Amino acid sequence: MYAACPKDIWDSRNDQIDTLIGSTGTDRAAGVVRYELAQLLALQRQSLESLRLHALNRELHHRFYRGRYRLAMSLEMIANPEQFLPNNEATWDKLGETLEILCRSGLTDDTLQVSAEYLTDNGTWRVAAPPSGDEAPCMRVSPALVLQLLKIAAKDLCEVRTQLSTWRVVRDGVLRRDERAVWLPHWRRQYRQPFHDGVCVAELLVAVRCRLLEPDGMDPGWLRRARVRWHLQQAVRITSFITGDPALINAVLIDPRSEW
Repeated sequence: MYAACPKDIWDSRNDQIDTLIGSTGTDRAAGVVRYELAQLLALQRQSLESLRLHALNRELHHRFYRGRYRLAMSLEMIANPEQFLPNNEATWDKLGETLEILCRSGLTDDTLQVSAEYLTDNGTWRVAAPPSGDEAPCMRVSPALVLQLLKIAAKDLCEVRTQLSTWRVVRDGVLRRDERAVWLPHWRRQYRQPFHDGVCVAELLVAVRCRLLEPDGMDPGWLRRARVRWHLQQAVRITSFITGDPALINAVLIDPRSEW
């Protein structure tokens, strides 16, 4: 439709969402439709429902790598301390269902428990149990759960980046006949490189979130691994083409409690 004002764009997205919702349902083959629907829901600020759809795609189509990249970004979005969710039963149900899907997908050894912090009347944050009523206007995911979700995001992003290496793309384009149409365009580096660079920067964003959430005195052993440091430096180099001096990003990674 012709977009004469922002409301037209909002209404157009809602029309697309209504159309796609009727096309997904419980159909296991609706992976691409579910992916597009999740993207629209994220644009309409329904981040939790978008995360649930990406998690469902991760369970049903684990080789849908663009969906896995978006799942990692949705997990990072929930990890944002400024990401507030309405404190009601619908939110708790969606969050619990999403965590159950992640556990069924084998992304964690333990059962992820729904935990959050809610805003009290005096403006402070407290750990909350599933509400029996309207106890607080909004809530956010607790730091302990956020760190577990970020580890899932980092693991998936690492696997996506590995899949985008040249030999993996050529191998799967030859051996996997059902995926050949997907991987053949990725043989061209100019086609594959933007996706690869985006995944690298996403890994850097997740690493920064982890460093800012780690308790004081915690030993970040994962950050000293040579392979991790190599890929993070590659991501820092990519971001430096946009931000200029990468000193701020390096300072946060090295010591997030310093006076950066």
